[in-house]
Amino acid sequence: GVNKRLIYEYFGGLDGLIDEYIKQQDYWKTLKDTHIIDEADNGKQFIIDMLNGQFDALRGNKALQKMIVWELSEGRKSLKANAMEREEYGNQIFSEVMDVYFGKNAERFRAIMALLISGIYYLNIHTGVNGSTFCGLDLKSDNGRDEIKNAIDFVIGQAYSAK
Repeated sequence: GVNKRLIYEYFGGLDGLIDEYIKQQDYWKTLKDTHIIDEADNGKQFIIDMLNGQFDALRGNKALQKMIVWELSEGRKSLKANAMEREEYGNQIFSEVMDVYFGKNAERFRAIMALLISGIYYLNIHTGVNGSTFCGLDLKSDNGRDEIKNAIDFVIGQAYSAK
């Protein structure tokens, strides 16, 4: 119900509008502005909270789920730029605290994070598209989702313990 000229005036066209929408949907963008890492626990609780927050954010945001699928399946410049920004931010977090704490095992911790983050993406997209059960857990139920969060907590706890 708005004048189409406004899209060009404010966003430079439809592509600019889509790019801005993509930026606003990304969980990592909101996290970037609000993150506080407690160096007393070497970022452990921050990582757990961040992963659980991402898990919850994806659940309720179908647009974000579609954006992730779109990012994986299309070569759109803004999607690549968004992914690179996300990667740079993640790298900043790791460099600030976790790489120092994990030392020679920093790459292993990054690999653990890669598995957890990609799993969070996949579980939410799978649940939204294919159904609620994965590995016998009903991911549309609070109990099933709590089990995933408990697993995240466990894996990060093990990573920090095995440092």
